[in-house]
Amino acid sequence: MDRQAHLEKEQSEYLKALGLQIVKLRKKKKMSRVTLAESLQTHTQYILDVEAGRKNPSIYVVARFARALDMSMPELLKSLSLKPID
Repeated sequence: MDRQAHLEKEQSEYLKALGLQIVKLRKKKKMSRVTLAESLQTHTQYILDVEAGRKNPSIYVVARFARALDMSMPELLKSLSLKPID
């Protein structure tokens, strides 16, 4: 696999992991997608797309997700990591 393909695969996997983390935390707080969307002042479809790993939210939007979930960005992102590229 060439470097570009590796980076695209890595990004896709990272975004899916971020989405799963958001779903887990949202459900832990017993929050619906509608409630989260209202808190972020965005559409429910956008929340669904982020949770499915189909959207790449900006750092600002990630900060808003963290705030809406009543946590810091490091708490939101702590289980996510990138492995070194060989």
